[in-house]
Amino acid sequence: MKEIQINEVGQYLKDGFVLVVVEDRTFIQYKNQKIYLYNSQWHSTMPWSDFYPLYQKMHFVLYEEHQELVDEKKDEEYYQWASKYQ
Repeated sequence: MKEIQINEVGQYLKDGFVLVVVEDRTFIQYKNQKIYLYNSQWHSTMPWSDFYPLYQKMHFVLYEEHQELVDEKKDEEYYQWASKYQ
């Protein structure tokens, strides 16, 4: 994954991307002129002017939703094989 520097964060967020703070796995999103922060233990909003000094030394990556696609052919072969031996 490509690490994103603090000087690039604003543009990524304005372009609609969701970022993740590597250090604490906080998700960051920009909407309605505010930065939204989501963590498993808390969530918050703040303006960029507060976000920048607090997070300037953190490391960021793009959030990419991982979806494992099922290979339909392999899935069908498995169920045909499994039904023979049950």
